[in-house]
Amino acid sequence: VILWTRRPFAEGTRHLLTVEVAEDEAFRRVIAHAQAPVSSAADWTTRVLIGGLKPARTYWYRFIDTEGNGSRVGRTITAPLPNDPRKVNFAFVSCQDVNEGKLNAYRRMIYEDERAPAAQQLDFVLHLGDFIYEVVQYPDEVKTRYDRTIYEVARIPDGQKVGNFHIPLTVDGYRAVYKGYLADPDLQDARARWPFVPVWDDHEFKNNCVAADLVDDAARGRAAYQAWFEYMPVWPIDGT
Repeated sequence: VILWTRRPFAEGTRHLLTVEVAEDEAFRRVIAHAQAPVSSAADWTTRVLIGGLKPARTYWYRFIDTEGNGSRVGRTITAPLPNDPRKVNFAFVSCQDVNEGKLNAYRRMIYEDERAPAAQQLDFVLHLGDFIYEVVQYPDEVKTRYDRTIYEVARIPDGQKVGNFHIPLTVDGYRAVYKGYLADPDLQDARARWPFVPVWDDHEFKNNCVAADLVDDAARGRAAYQAWFEYMPVWPIDGT
């Protein structure tokens, strides 16, 4: 499994966290420790690949800094063996836009999952993309769109304004949007309850983009990819 967190620091450019993995929520049976470096170059995000775990098992994890400050406790579930006859249950989600609404579908998913029989509970969440909408509206400029209330997400540095929309052009702009989305408590609780399997769609870069757009706007494409790999629980392509 890949475990993810973000821990910003006011000083320095690189720090070390420790991640603990346990077989119980109270961490009485800790079965793995690993170091998790965080750096300003990755906007203080980190991910750790934990191997050697038992299949089809629930584990709990937390990150701790050198001063003993701990993160919230997360829960994860490992994949079953190929010959496991039991069903694998998952939910898929997509196209979430906190700028024009709340993510209370996750709250409903958690509510239902907590009350479901163990055999019917979810093993993971498949996110089909548009984890963010790169087009951001500011509530002081526009109050509603299609009768939807506009909520504050982020102020995009070094961006571009097109109509009522502000668009990121740099990695700092995309990072600002991801941080705005991950401030949502329902999304936080969902990512702490289940493993997420994310894939990429157009709004992680720009609306209705195609392959040619990545060639024509390579710098912006690199910025969008970098922020996505920083903020998603995925292993970077080059393994670093």
